[in-house]
Order: sequence, then C-alpha cells, then structure tokens
Amino acid sequence: MRTLFSFIVVVAIGALLLTACNSDDSHAKNGGSSSQPNVSTPPPSDGVKRITVTELKDAFDKNAVLIVDTRGPDAYAIEHIKGAINILEANLDSHLSELPRDKMIVTYCS
Repeated sequence: MRTLFSFIVVVAIGALLLTACNSDDSHAKNGGSSSQPNVSTPPPSDGVKRITVTELKDAFDKNAVLIVDTRGPDAYAIEHIKGAINILEANLDSHLSELPRDKMIVTYCS
C-alpha cells in the first residue's frame, strides 16, 4: 500500500514538474508584454493544478504549502523563492518520506 502511494505521489510530482517546466507562457511569447493582460487562458488539459503567485503567497503565509525548487544546487544558491527547499527532480522519489502529507507541494524549476 505504501509503495502504491509513493508511486502515485512520484507520478503526480513528475507530471507537475514536466508541465511547470514546459508550460505555455504567452507573456514570453508576446515579447514580455501583453496587449490583453486580463484575458483568461483555458485550463491546462493535463489536469495538473496551477496556482498564481498571490495564491502561493497566501498559502505560504498560512504555512499550508511546501515549495520545492527542482533546479541544481548552483542555481538554487544564486537565487530561490524564500522558504523553498532544494530537491533535484531526479531525486524526488528518494525524498518522498521527507515531504509533508498535510500541505500542498508546489514545485518550480525556473
């Protein structure tokens, strides 16, 4: 049962990482400026929940989220989100027991 749960968590985290690292950033495609800043985009078809910076800050302020920076240690050392921990994407499965089950886990890679 524990192995099944661990597998499901690893798959979910992996899907989140892949979509976060490869997400469609229309702001960047428009040269950094958007002529329609309030136009909503359709939800992603992969089923992975996305949150806004404001939602992340609110969850962080309530101690309801763990932020995981999946970049290399050099990039993490240069700059990272305050309160984030550093776990390489390739090593996530070996750190599952360290991740809380009562908090939302948000990963980012850039």
